[in-house]
Amino acid sequence: MKTINHTNAGAYVLIINDQPKLTRSMAFLLEVAGLHTMTASNTEEIAQALGQQMPDLILCDVDMTTTDGYNALRRIHNDRRYSHVPFIVMSESYELHDLMYALDLGAAEYLPKPFDTYDLIDAIRDTLAQNVPYRAAS
Repeated sequence: MKTINHTNAGAYVLIINDQPKLTRSMAFLLEVAGLHTMTASNTEEIAQALGQQMPDLILCDVDMTTTDGYNALRRIHNDRRYSHVPFIVMSESYELHDLMYALDLGAAEYLPKPFDTYDLIDAIRDTLAQNVPYRAAS
């Protein structure tokens, strides 16, 4: 199992996804890799998670029935408190226009589904390394 480098070990990742089994699996994998996770499946849970702990990265599915991942990205990045938080978009669609739309909205990375564990860990590690340095939670 790949791990997150020591610079970003302990970083907080907010996982936004409305599929409980997939969310639990991703959270488990990220925790094994050395990250802390929070989860949300709808707009209320997103607001609640953001109010509890500032994430170092947000991992968001765009194809959800409970909320629109693109709208979540737009709202979060339009809020100056969270605009610096890197956002990785996950989607079953890998059309160029979807990729460009996500990047135009401010996504740092676009991860097509299905993906394997190594792709997920690599995307998170690379995104954390390129953005705001990890800061220890107080």
